[in-house]
Amino acid sequence: MMKIFSLIFLLFGLQVVASVSCDELNRLWKDKYYDEFHIAWEKQEFSCPSDLARIVESFYYLENIKFRANNSGYAPDYYTWIKETVPGFTYEKKDSNFPDLDVIASSCRGCMITLFDIFAKDTDVMSRVRTIIHEGRHTQLNDPGHSNCTKGAMKGKYACDNEFVSSGWGGSGYNYGFRFLWWLHDSSYGHDLARETARYKMQWSITNRFNHVSNEEVRMFSK
Repeated sequence: MMKIFSLIFLLFGLQVVASVSCDELNRLWKDKYYDEFHIAWEKQEFSCPSDLARIVESFYYLENIKFRANNSGYAPDYYTWIKETVPGFTYEKKDSNFPDLDVIASSCRGCMITLFDIFAKDTDVMSRVRTIIHEGRHTQLNDPGHSNCTKGAMKGKYACDNEFVSSGWGGSGYNYGFRFLWWLHDSSYGHDLARETARYKMQWSITNRFNHVSNEEVRMFSK
């Protein structure tokens, strides 16, 4: 039970490497995350590594990622936002509505977030945290939802936001996930590896996840 998760915050804009024991993750799960995130499956102890450990690790990162405030003094607190916005979390092996698709997670306005087996097996913590933020947007009553992609690598699939919103908190899940990457990239705590990883993902998203985005915005994130 004393295995260590090395939480490498270099990937998330911090220049330190923190370690958390499996015992500590179990404690946080039992005493904090389970209730704060309104978990809808049975509370149980877990070993590390394991599917449940990776889910709990995602909550740990969500809580501990910190950003440098912008010129207006604002920095996002995604942990509090998810805690106060999402009605709860549930877990299923596979999406019964789309059994032939590798659905990572799903939600809808006013619904819990459902995490699927593919989420729990993803070893990329940054990807898992971004998924939680993406799905968190879908739980809000004013979420506009996605659209069929009209261009790019996802053309013809229901996998785009209709419009890229460069300021504020507009748009649907892909806008929210993009802004998470943007904060990672622009944080003064960021390491070169964090910036490069976020930049690559932003470059792909700006050209493939939004039906309406200006040429200027494409150029801005393609540098």
